[in-house]
Parts: sequence; structure tokens; C-alpha cells
Amino acid sequence: AMADRVHTLLREAGVLDGVDDERGAAVARVAFASADAVLHDAFAAPEPERAVLLAELERALRASLGT
Repeated sequence: AMADRVHTLLREAGVLDGVDDERGAAVARVAFASADAVLHDAFAAPEPERAVLLAELERALRASLGT
């Protein structure tokens, strides 16, 4: 599944250093599901609102992943 690939990418990028595999998989799953939901919403929204939603998604993911 895509969340598994996200987990692998986060692990390879060092984002999950020091995080056990079970928690890392959960982090990846939440990050993927969150991004997927906001992307669906954003691309259904009018252009000005879309940019705001995408910027907020980036901010939220960076904050939650510590990047």
C-alpha cells in the first residue's frame, strides 16, 4: 500500500531515526491519510482556497514529521 511506501521513504530519509517500526508505520499511515484527504479537498476547492489548503498541509506535515 502507499502508506508502506511512505514509511520506507521516511525511514530512508532519516525522518524516523530512533522510531521503532510499529510507530513509524503508524506515523506514515497518518501522514499519508492526512495528505490524501487534504489533497482531495484542495483540488475540489476554488484556486485561491486551494493554495491555502496546500500550504497548510505542508505546514502540518512538516510540524508533525519534524522536518
